[in-house]
Amino acid sequence: MARSYLTDTRPPPKIDQLWARSSEMRGSFSWWLTRPLRIAAGVWRRDPEYLTRLGQLNPSRLMPWRHTEASPTPEESARRLLRDSRSDPSVEGLFASSLPDLVPLVTYPEPGLASAGRLTVLTDSLDAGSHFGGEATAILFAVALARHQGLRLRWVTRRAPPEPASFGAVLAAHGLDYSDNIDFDYAPTDTGARELGVTDRELLLTTSWQTTWTALKSFDPSRIIYLVQDDERVFHPAGELQLRCREILCDTRPRFVVNTAALRNYLVAGGMTGVAANGVAFEPAFARTIYYRESKAPDRKLRLVFYVRPNHPRNLLLRGLEAMAGAIQSGFFPETEWDCYVVGKAITRIELPRGIVPKIADSLSWRDDTALIRQTDVGLSLSCTPHPGYTPLELAASGAVVVTNQHETRHCLDAYCANILCVAPSVDALVAALGRASQLAKNESTRLSNYLAARIDGDWEATFAPVLDVLAGY
Repeated sequence: MARSYLTDTRPPPKIDQLWARSSEMRGSFSWWLTRPLRIAAGVWRRDPEYLTRLGQLNPSRLMPWRHTEASPTPEESARRLLRDSRSDPSVEGLFASSLPDLVPLVTYPEPGLASAGRLTVLTDSLDAGSHFGGEATAILFAVALARHQGLRLRWVTRRAPPEPASFGAVLAAHGLDYSDNIDFDYAPTDTGARELGVTDRELLLTTSWQTTWTALKSFDPSRIIYLVQDDERVFHPAGELQLRCREILCDTRPRFVVNTAALRNYLVAGGMTGVAANGVAFEPAFARTIYYRESKAPDRKLRLVFYVRPNHPRNLLLRGLEAMAGAIQSGFFPETEWDCYVVGKAITRIELPRGIVPKIADSLSWRDDTALIRQTDVGLSLSCTPHPGYTPLELAASGAVVVTNQHETRHCLDAYCANILCVAPSVDALVAALGRASQLAKNESTRLSNYLAARIDGDWEATFAPVLDVLAGY
């Protein structure tokens, strides 16, 4: 019979004795021979130890969001390579292996197109995800810039082959007609990447600090325009990547087009000398054909919607859930009047106070996402960013009352719409703001008046116009 240390009065064996026995057993031939059987039994039992070893454990069963193991940092990659005798020990070899996204383009001249100007957009990808936020903005800005300067347009991706249908879908969604030919090309970062033809009059539009770094290694810096849509330094821990990102933002040779004046001011205040010297800003637009207030059906409850991306720590998933829980516990959103939603990616079941289980809208398509935005009464959207973010503006442009958080230089968003309540990110402040938002959402006259007085642009051509004039002839 198995011995129980809970009932046996004899002293237990010493830890080092148990460890010695375990090591002896694990090193035996019989232990090795029976290993496949142990693994099979462990998988059949759904034992986390064996599932993790086989890469079959789904962390979403343990947490309300899925977690993926972080990629090694450049410093960790370099240390591993230095220990690997098979790696290229040169500085260039270590750099290429540790920073795979920073690979210069291999180019060749295209004399046949020398007389025709061309705008080449260098970006990571073009796929179904390009319908949202900054990626869609890059498409719209590229079309506007090419038209304004009479340039042929080419779209070049680095991480995956482009999907041209996604480009057309974005234009169609915003009611833009672009009948000129567009070239799509793929210039992967892999070793032995294909060469990219360039003209004497090539104008480069980059969409991240990495693609800007790549362009600067192969093109005249004065022919590069970097579309800045976030403080990309915070995407990386302090180290190699953050250092290089800052160097790009401080480079005074290329031009910078910054999405929102708030972001440009923040970068300038932070000492980004390149943005200060050659940066111009625009405000995003939200097409009236997409973002507008829909009338509420008489039998539909009011809707509280929390928009979050759990895999993006900047979106403050847990703080948002704390705020929702506090607001519900305080009685601001009774179940008889309100439906609660959590919208994002990779979200599973969540339980809130008073027995409320919010509806989960996971990985919505662009059409479904915008449809829900138009039917939202109170939206909660948090972000540790210096710019307002697209979601609060999309919600306000669609008639919702919005609760979002302050961040360093961003203290108030009344300049966009009075229906946006921007408060300190503490739980108490957010709960109080949600309480005010619930009352404002039911105050039809004030809510409608704020919505009609909103200063959120609905015309991309109009909002791009000042920037295009600055870049004219560039």
